[in-house]
Amino acid sequence: MNRFHLEKLLFISLSLAFAAACAPEAGTVTPHKQSMSTPQPPEVSESPTLASSLSTPTQEGSTNPTPTLVARVLDSDELAVTIEFSDWEEHANEQVLILLSSEITIDEAGEVTLDYLTWAGIRGTLVTFGLDANSAIIGEGMTRNEDAFLVSYRPVSYSARESYLIDLASHEVRAFKETCDLPLPMGIGPEFIAFACTESKQTWHFINLNDATDQLTLELPDSAKSYLFLEPLWLNRNEIIYVEARNNSSCFVDVTIWDPVCKGLDFWLGPMSPDGSLFEIRTGSEIAPNEIGIINSDCVTKSTVPCNPQLTKVPSDMAPVDSATRAITDSVWQPEGDAIYYIVQLNTDKMTIAKERSEIWRFDLAAQSFEMLYNLPGELYFGEPRFELAPASWSPDGKRVIVKDGPRISKLNIETGELTLLTEGGVLLGTITLP
Repeated sequence: MNRFHLEKLLFISLSLAFAAACAPEAGTVTPHKQSMSTPQPPEVSESPTLASSLSTPTQEGSTNPTPTLVARVLDSDELAVTIEFSDWEEHANEQVLILLSSEITIDEAGEVTLDYLTWAGIRGTLVTFGLDANSAIIGEGMTRNEDAFLVSYRPVSYSARESYLIDLASHEVRAFKETCDLPLPMGIGPEFIAFACTESKQTWHFINLNDATDQLTLELPDSAKSYLFLEPLWLNRNEIIYVEARNNSSCFVDVTIWDPVCKGLDFWLGPMSPDGSLFEIRTGSEIAPNEIGIINSDCVTKSTVPCNPQLTKVPSDMAPVDSATRAITDSVWQPEGDAIYYIVQLNTDKMTIAKERSEIWRFDLAAQSFEMLYNLPGELYFGEPRFELAPASWSPDGKRVIVKDGPRISKLNIETGELTLLTEGGVLLGTITLP
């Protein structure tokens, strides 16, 4: 919700799940470097699975969890694409950015790659997907998982869609098909994937990352029926918050209890602070707010805690409500949590929506004050516009943050305003340390 983002790409896969097809020995596709091999049984997690750790909710109004199968695990010979791992030993133990080379449908049979990009601008291939004609690989943004990536195969006909969980540490690919006609954006947590379907946005499905046959379906309360599409953000292993896309409502749940806290808010809910204690908020218009501030995350995650926002009036020259040329389109927390940075996009022609330049503003939480830092060319975002819940990509020293301007991926020195182009082309999925 903190981004003036592109239209959502709601692509993942379609199928009918049944227990006989989900035997554990078919649960893991294990390609070695440069080739696909015979599937091996999935590793068993030493920690409790989601289904086994769930207890019957005790609070009034809760519903019992419903065991079900929401996806069919695919064997290696069922995949619609070929998958090969590359060698990245030269950059092992280095923090890198992860890019999908393209999400554009290819006209003829070809390849799409999952790439790494170093902070020095070196780009290489991690995984290669071999596709038939008229198909695409779609990337899902990372929310709280720094080791695995989720992508989906999509043919133009929307048939035979498949989801692939790419684990770089183990060189494994776990593939499955969801029962949905059209899944909503997924949330990849430390141990589980969460997703819903367009036909029932209150019904949420969970798939264990270690064993895709370990699945569960749970329901949000009736009060969430009026909400628009909810996007999932894992806070830790058990807790997840569903944020209403382009609106101001949310639902919070602990999946081990499943007693959802759903609230309609009087402000726009922005990104969470790095330590999880605060949310950024805006009042009035999202892109031209009257006030900007923070709230304690407890007021969103606990039903008995009231919201007492700390708000500061937005400067009149930042993004006035009556302006047709200035809009606050993106924000990101400083890694230490002391400030929030905003991107104000500007266009000089009031008759078009094209943005010609961007300003970087800093909101100091202690001083409750705004400062305009830099004026930069282009329509900038802190990462992918459509991955507004994904964490921002900061350098290890906390001085540089990734910004995107169309196909251009650059690093911005937040202290000096220096903008350095790293590469062109690709969809930014997140930041990891290569195994």
